[in-house]
Amino acid sequence: MNEAQTRLNKIDPKLRDAGWGIVPGSKILVEQSAFAPGRITTTGHKNPKKADYILEYKGQKLAVIEAKSDEKDVAEGVGQAKLYADALKIRYTYSTNGDDIWFIDMGVKSGKGEYIIPSKEHDIDHFPTPQH
Repeated sequence: MNEAQTRLNKIDPKLRDAGWGIVPGSKILVEQSAFAPGRITTTGHKNPKKADYILEYKGQKLAVIEAKSDEKDVAEGVGQAKLYADALKIRYTYSTNGDDIWFIDMGVKSGKGEYIIPSKEHDIDHFPTPQH
């Protein structure tokens, strides 16, 4: 199925199952935060980049999720997930195709650019709850 259908049928229910948008203070921001002006197309319009999902809890943006069609490998969204998390200064990000979820902790760097907390990546079975 296409990405929109994958989001509706597979990703959205997994986020709700984890309590996102249900637990008081939690929000799922969808296709928001145009954080880059994007490129100018042949028609002269800008094509801003938007994160598919941003998970927010008690006013703090905690994670970015890059969604792909369930016909694609989960790895296809990893580069975008990292790019968006870095641009938005959000430590945690995920790439998912609705079937698989790849978790990325971007780590924490010192002012000198050295990792204080190293980055790490691995697959997970479900999204974390807003409180965790």
